[in-house]
Amino acid sequence: METNYPKVIGNLSAQLAQSLANIAIIQDLCDQQQQVINDQKMKHPEDFPADKPQEGDLNAKKI
Repeated sequence: METNYPKVIGNLSAQLAQSLANIAIIQDLCDQQQQVINDQKMKHPEDFPADKPQEGDLNAKKI
């Protein structure tokens, strides 16, 4: 039985296109979630103490 290379290439191309579309969707969802997190950090910085430099951290200033 001979391999139908155009068909194989077509199937692989379709699978690759679907995978790239899935990656784009996931990336978009991650970007949206990061925006939500950033908005919450701006509204409620007290809920994100890890984002503030602590005394002893590199470049942190003692107040």
